[in-house]
Amino acid sequence: MLKKFISFILCGVICITIYSPALAVEGQERTVEKNSDYVVESFCVDNIEYVEERTDDGIFMLSSYVNGSLYDRVTIQMGEDEMLYEKFAKDEQNNEETRSLDSKIDTREIYKISDIITRSDDIIDSTRAGYTPKTGSLGSVKYRTTSTSGTIYRTLSFTSRLTGSTPGSFEVNKDAGTAWTVIFSAICAGFSYAIGTTLAKAIASAVVGNISGTVTSSAFVTSINGTCYQYNVTAKTTDGRSSSQHGETYYGSVIKNGVWKNGQTAYANYYPEFISRKDNAVASWFYQEFWIDSSYSIVW
Repeated sequence: MLKKFISFILCGVICITIYSPALAVEGQERTVEKNSDYVVESFCVDNIEYVEERTDDGIFMLSSYVNGSLYDRVTIQMGEDEMLYEKFAKDEQNNEETRSLDSKIDTREIYKISDIITRSDDIIDSTRAGYTPKTGSLGSVKYRTTSTSGTIYRTLSFTSRLTGSTPGSFEVNKDAGTAWTVIFSAICAGFSYAIGTTLAKAIASAVVGNISGTVTSSAFVTSINGTCYQYNVTAKTTDGRSSSQHGETYYGSVIKNGVWKNGQTAYANYYPEFISRKDNAVASWFYQEFWIDSSYSIVW
């Protein structure tokens, strides 16, 4: 299986669409592109861009880019226990259009996912009891913009539908100097790939606080015990137009500095709690689904 897996990586992975990350914003994340062949999520942390891709035949990939150049990549055949990690040599000729193809591999390692995460079937009841899924009406958000005719107010009303929930209970243990692409991918694997790397990053942040650099500064050792909730959040204008987007919320416990921290929440993409949290990023993404004003403000 190992030889077959590596053969796929060497021969087939370049067929995946090259990604140009125009929508990634520091400290924010969103799903930026979908079609029947792949899914792309992108987010930036400490000026390093992470891009997730998945194919219909079960390939999971997470790549990081430093200053626009491909730095490293994890590739997994979902359901298998092998994680291929590749680190790339810097290529001065690399550019946005060809960067996924021109980078030269400097390091290639095979990890066992079971060596990084240890699963448990013991889901603590309190990790579910303390959270009520956010469904039905979420409220509305008002936006203000100006034009030659004066100030214009626009309103979006929001509803949410729970589309699924995935419990997970597992330990993560990896040495200092481990690539964040490996940690994020392992957390996704812990939830059987039911979550995206944007939520995996948010969960990792609940463990270590701020994430910086391309690798962990100390050993990443924690236990994660909770549930990830998947939502379909719909925005509707006053004239009846609507747009539905995917969002995720984690609620549960993590071990931080050797101590269990209960009631931890983490969010990703168009999550339904964005109104109560007054999340300007998500409110803006929804606004841009309907209007193209270059200047507007959010009235909470």
